[in-house]
Formats: sequence, C-alpha cells, structure tokens
Amino acid sequence: NGGAFQTQSTPFTISNLYSGTHTVEVQDANGCGNLVSVTIEAPLGITPEATALPSCNDDDGVITVTGTGGSGNFTYAITPSSGSISLSGNVFSGVPAGMYTITITDTDTGCTEEVGISLPAATPPSFTTVPTAVTCYGDSSGAFDINVSGYSGSYTYEVFDTNGVSVTGAVAANTSTNPITVTGMAAGTFT
Repeated sequence: NGGAFQTQSTPFTISNLYSGTHTVEVQDANGCGNLVSVTIEAPLGITPEATALPSCNDDDGVITVTGTGGSGNFTYAITPSSGSISLSGNVFSGVPAGMYTITITDTDTGCTEEVGISLPAATPPSFTTVPTAVTCYGDSSGAFDINVSGYSGSYTYEVFDTNGVSVTGAVAANTSTNPITVTGMAAGTFT
C-alpha cells in the first residue's frame, strides 16, 4: 500500500499496521521474490441492547447483540443463563430481569470480548378504589371507581367476594377510560 522497501533479515516483524489486508513483497538480493497477503483483523466490539424489557411474567426480555470487528464470524453466550433464555442469531429471548454478561467469540481467531447489561424488573401497575354506597338496604346500586396509575393500555380486572368467589368474572378494560366505574355491586367487602 505505497510502503517503502526496507532491507531486513529473516525472520522480521512489521508493526503498527492498521486492520485490513496488507500485501508484503519479499525480494532477494537479485530482485526475485513474490507477494504475500496478510489480513489483520479489527479488534472485537460488542454492543448489547435491551430491545424488550421483561414484563411481569419476568421471562420475556429480549437482548439484541451487535458484534463488530474481527472476522465477522461470531458466536454469542450469556451468563448467567436460565432455562427460559434462547439464542437465535444475535438475539437472546426469554431473558428474565437481572444483570448479565454477554460474550462474543470470533470463531476464526478465537478472540473474545465481554460486556455487561442489566434488565430491570417490571414495575407492576398500581390502582386505587373509591366506593359509592348502595342506595337502599339489600339492593345492588353500589359502585366503585378503579383508578390505574403507573401503566397505560389494556388490562383486565376481576372482583371477588369474601369467600373468594368471582363476582364479575375477568373484565377487559383500558386506561383510556381512567378511572373506570364498576357498577351493580351489593353492600359488602370485595377484593
């Protein structure tokens, strides 16, 4: 690559070269010789990104890993590993909340690089209730409001009596209507 000729005795070392392919021409005193190409791999780099945080199920986080440098032929590993974690290409799926070390290995050179990444635990939504008393003894005119905070989107709720029997069944709701009012309740204590 435009380098100068140097007189060397064998064996010799050429240093301070950039990564990439270099051509070395070796000639004897009579000018006879040949060309040899030498590839110097770029240093390995690894960038993990939490592309999906774990939900309340805590087994569905996703980490996408980008490897750079080296030969481009990589394998990836994660520690600690659990039974829920799987690897497809450069994507770890089924990752619970926690601190992880991702290791990239260049399969051509055997070089490795490690980096840490943390997946935070899901924060469950919270809610408050505000009751409205029944109008007359024995009727079902009671109600209460459910006000959801720390979450937006669809959810389900279910109301249980003191015996643990469902009064409403699972009801679909959405925070686009917040608070939501549950009506038709008799007097009593509910969960």
